Amino acid sequence: MSFQSDNYQTYFKDRLAENNIPLTNINRLEIVPGAYAQYTWTPTRRFTLILGLREDYNSLAGWLFTPRTNLRYALSNNVIFRLSVGRGYRTPNAIADNIGLMASTRLFDIAGIQKLKIEEAWNYGGNATFYIPFKEEDKITVSIDYFHTDFKNQAIADVDRNANDVWFYNSTAKSFANVWQADVSFSPFERFDVLTAFRYNQTIVTYSDGTQTYRAEKPMTPRFRGLLNLGYATKFRKWVFDFTAQLNGPVRLPNKAGYSGTTQYSPTYPVFFAQVTKNTKRFDVYAGLENLTNYRQANPIINYENPFVKGFDASQVWGPLSGRYIYAGIRLRLGKMY
Repeated sequence: MSFQSDNYQTYFKDRLAENNIPLTNINRLEIVPGAYAQYTWTPTRRFTLILGLREDYNSLAGWLFTPRTNLRYALSNNVIFRLSVGRGYRTPNAIADNIGLMASTRLFDIAGIQKLKIEEAWNYGGNATFYIPFKEEDKITVSIDYFHTDFKNQAIADVDRNANDVWFYNSTAKSFANVWQADVSFSPFERFDVLTAFRYNQTIVTYSDGTQTYRAEKPMTPRFRGLLNLGYATKFRKWVFDFTAQLNGPVRLPNKAGYSGTTQYSPTYPVFFAQVTKNTKRFDVYAGLENLTNYRQANPIINYENPFVKGFDASQVWGPLSGRYIYAGIRLRLGKMY
């Protein structure tokens, strides 16, 4: 059995003179009693099946049925498969979820926020993990993931309809997200570790103004990201070296001219980090660099000269705002050493 009570109190006021929105209370009291059951079946050491069921009564949305299933199968000690499927619900908190959009002169659709209903989505996915023998007892670990989310009643913050407003509504049209990810980690030789990962996102949202629909990637969501981490430590970890490279894919920028406007994307860019640490019994000395190439987003604030008129927008930040950063420090250990 479970019981949850959420009492949200949100106060919103737009101080921009031309918007003239008075102080508005967007409060919500949500009470959810429910019950759940779970059954785990393990007929063999290699196979595990978990079945779960929930039934909740939401004071705002009524009865909510939430099934889920998880399956794990080990083909061998070195090959493991996992599958999952389930339904989920979420009550949107439009202001908190989109607080970054307040760094602009966009007018928030308060009437739309007050009409938002609970979101529903189905999620399907799986994972395959491989342990590949490498150099005596060492192994290369390869992990591959894929997950698909199918939204049934998605809460939309529409910044594409025009450049001066944020419209809120529930979309029952097809919206979905696909996520692919691959990770590889191994140690080519003693005390040297390599981790690399790559994630690809496809997040498609269907917008609507009541007369026309518009399907596009969710704005400000990176299409892909890559990671490479190299770590080396000398014997007894007296010296530790760490290097990290990140690859950030493009994000779709909100259309300035409405649904028919030209779609624009940010560029793909890398960011590099490095750190070296000297460890002793009593203290550690470290130094490092962040954003080694000094990459920065140019002109991140739109219409920065006029922050109190329509068109000002500091919410479209997709890259680093500060340049190369050099740091150093000392960690000191006090007390008795064992």
